[in-house]
Amino acid sequence: MVYIDGEVAKQGEFGGIDWTGCDILSIMSGAPRFLEWEHKSDLSLMDELRIFNKALSQAEIKTIFDNEK
Repeated sequence: MVYIDGEVAKQGEFGGIDWTGCDILSIMSGAPRFLEWEHKSDLSLMDELRIFNKALSQAEIKTIFDNEK
C-alpha cells in the first residue's frame, strides 16, 4: 500500500523489489546511473520520504504520522 498523510492512497499486489547488486539509491534524480536525458535533478520539493525494511500496518503509519504533527 501507498500512504499519504497516514491514509491509503493506493493498494494492490506488489511482489517487492529485488535489491541484488544495488549499491546506491538515487531519489528525484537520474544521476549518477542515468544521465542520457540530462536529468541530474529537478525543481520538485519532497517533504518526507521514509523507507522501511518491513511492511507497516496502517495503524503503524498513522501512529508515526500523528506523532509528528
